[in-house]
Amino acid sequence: MDTLRHADRDAEMAANIRRETRREGARVIALLGNRHASGHKGVQDDPGYVPAGYLLADLQPLSVRVDAPRGSAWVCAPTCGVLAFGARSSAAEPIAAGYAPIATRPGYDGVYMLPALTASPPVQTP
Repeated sequence: MDTLRHADRDAEMAANIRRETRREGARVIALLGNRHASGHKGVQDDPGYVPAGYLLADLQPLSVRVDAPRGSAWVCAPTCGVLAFGARSSAAEPIAAGYAPIATRPGYDGVYMLPALTASPPVQTP
């Protein structure tokens, strides 16, 4: 779904997801980074940013933000690698591992809060 090769990465992700929804009886579950999954246009550091979730609004996706107060994540901004983060405030208080509706973050229908995240580097293909 995400090739990292296209100049407009989110538009490519949205097109790939949209293509899968056209299959008869299709149900699509797509795992995207929180920034890409948002149904809200613009982010703090880029008000013009258009995420894949926003581009798929006509499909009425359910967008769940996965978050944790600490851990690490694989991030490409601008180079790719593991980014560690320590204690930080989150949109919701950590709950052992559970889902809750969220109204404080535009673009998401809920949050799945974990105690910590661990980076998962991409699969290396030959």
